[in-house]
Amino acid sequence: MRTRFFLPLCFVAWALGTAFAGDTSGRATSVSVAGAPKANGTLELTLYAKAPKTGYLKIFSEPSHTPLLLVLNKGQRSLGQEQRQTWTQAGGAVIETALEEAAPRMGNLRRPGTDTRIVVLAGTSSGERVLADAQIGTGPFSFSVDWQDGKATHCCDNAPCGHRCAECSDPAFTCCGANCEVSCGHVGCR
Repeated sequence: MRTRFFLPLCFVAWALGTAFAGDTSGRATSVSVAGAPKANGTLELTLYAKAPKTGYLKIFSEPSHTPLLLVLNKGQRSLGQEQRQTWTQAGGAVIETALEEAAPRMGNLRRPGTDTRIVVLAGTSSGERVLADAQIGTGPFSFSVDWQDGKATHCCDNAPCGHRCAECSDPAFTCCGANCEVSCGHVGCR
């Protein structure tokens, strides 16, 4: 009974977005990331972001700290040309779009086959903040994060479990697909 109401509430929180921790304007920040490894060793990455107060989003593959995607909020001068060039020289893709509501998809991204985590950073005029540090394994993945009042709602989507969420006090979480669990922190999946 409890799960029947909790899962729809997680979906509503994800769809509407919640306030970015430390942002008192009430404007929403919500990020969803899905990745599909390809046979040629590359990764196709889809990002859905509703982050109007964010200057940019950075997505890394960890623990190698490989840059995957840098999304710049169109019209904001949050990062200089030198920082953009450094990102692309390291193998990451750069796009510029309005982060009011963005849904870019990028292919042919290089992700080491042994990396097991995806980290999402949000940059604002006051610095960078880790939004998500998702332990997702080496296969296909789909997760989302929403921040409100210093707490994160982390959700994972996978078959056959569907949409599962956990409320955490920090950005680190684990998606355990086989046993349909979402855990705060980085834990070993059973």
